[in-house]
Amino acid sequence: EIDSTATVERDVVKIAAKLKVELLTDGWHRIPLRLGDSAILSAKIGDTPAHVIFDLDGYYLLVKHPGGKPATPEVRSSAPTETRWAPAPSSTSVSIAT
Repeated sequence: EIDSTATVERDVVKIAAKLKVELLTDGWHRIPLRLGDSAILSAKIGDTPAHVIFDLDGYYLLVKHPGGKPATPEVRSSAPTETRWAPAPSSTSVSIAT
């Protein structure tokens, strides 16, 4: 489950997202975030900094689950992404490149 909001600040769109995943097995889990080439400003699980890695396929969240019962960590992240403004006579449109 993902809940996100976007805000425009000058020439950057900032996206704040909250991600919930259900971990069913114990051990480390590598969860793809699928953010394209956006930059991550911060990522937390609760109030604790989250472990995020980047490789050729993009960003991944690393979560260790001790086992026992299923767990559902919530991750909050904030990421800027490139914007391009194309004003029209009666409206403004935004295209987001991620």
